[in-house]
Amino acid sequence: MKRILFLAQVPPPVHGASIANKILISSDLIAEHFESRHIDIGAAGKIEDIGKFSVAKLPGVARTLVSIVRNLFVFRPHIVYLSLAPSGFAFYRDVVFVQIIRLFGPELVFHLHGKGLRRSGENSRLFRRLSKSIFKNCHVIFLSEGLRSDAAGLSYKSSFVVNYGFPEGPVAPRVASDGQKKIEILYLSNYVRTKGVIDLVDALELVSRTHNHFGVTLAGKPFDISLEFLENYVREKGLADRVRVCGPKYDGDKVELLEKADIFVLPTYYENEAFPLSILEAMKFGLPVISTYEGGIPDMIAEGVDGRLFPSRDITALARQIEYLLDHPEERRSLGEAARRKFLERFTVSTFERNMLQVFQHICPQEP
Repeated sequence: MKRILFLAQVPPPVHGASIANKILISSDLIAEHFESRHIDIGAAGKIEDIGKFSVAKLPGVARTLVSIVRNLFVFRPHIVYLSLAPSGFAFYRDVVFVQIIRLFGPELVFHLHGKGLRRSGENSRLFRRLSKSIFKNCHVIFLSEGLRSDAAGLSYKSSFVVNYGFPEGPVAPRVASDGQKKIEILYLSNYVRTKGVIDLVDALELVSRTHNHFGVTLAGKPFDISLEFLENYVREKGLADRVRVCGPKYDGDKVELLEKADIFVLPTYYENEAFPLSILEAMKFGLPVISTYEGGIPDMIAEGVDGRLFPSRDITALARQIEYLLDHPEERRSLGEAARRKFLERFTVSTFERNMLQVFQHICPQEP
């Protein structure tokens, strides 16, 4: 049986890449075809520490490097899978890992869970030279077709597109609105300024001038915006009677929010936005999604088919999209149903596992 060594961060902290890596590493399907080992290369205990240099991280990096060398000698993998950091301190750490791995000759697979290669290369000649060097003769996995451009100018042996998958799980059937209840709008992401939560509040102020039959829940973990700041901002905008700031929600509480919601909004302009799992979760629950053209989102949501897209930072355009779905209940229903169908067809964990297995088997065919 061929062997894979996974070099990838897993929760904590919890984010799209770490969740996807955990699914992959614990996959029974892949275990049927490949013997594998895993080394957790994550050095950040919190999301806000990801990509940042800290002297406190160096001992952990050294221990990881020793573990990698030991496994290369003893386990002798045919494939080394690296969840490559596209920017920041972690990229330079990964460059060191790659140089060591290449001494042993396995097939090297980079899984790009975010974007930032092109921007970092534009800002640093050293970054450009190193990225061109490490991508030679490797295989690359992108999260969507639209994210291929982030590696423009880099040459590699082969490339693949594999969308994330989210656990299927049971979902209660959506109940058609009787026209009397308030339409519920949901934001479910961290309280990060570039995720657009402030833009959403600004847009809701515009919407409230002509519409009053809606309620909003802003759920998320404070990051660079505190719970108190967001609550005060909502009050300043005169929206305290219809916008609820509830902080992070998990497990059953999060499911309850998704089941009660009628519209999901993620107005992100996060510079490393790639393939937000929060959108997949909303699609799983049959919600029409309003979001931006950032990263791989246009490959997740087709404008006017299973959601609505608008240019990031355009508050007026965001307000118009919200107003349109408030005014068109049949459109809300049809977009949500289409989003649910697409989720089941393309974005489940089982589909993700099958696609990743096909990638590994293509790179390293099994012996007959």
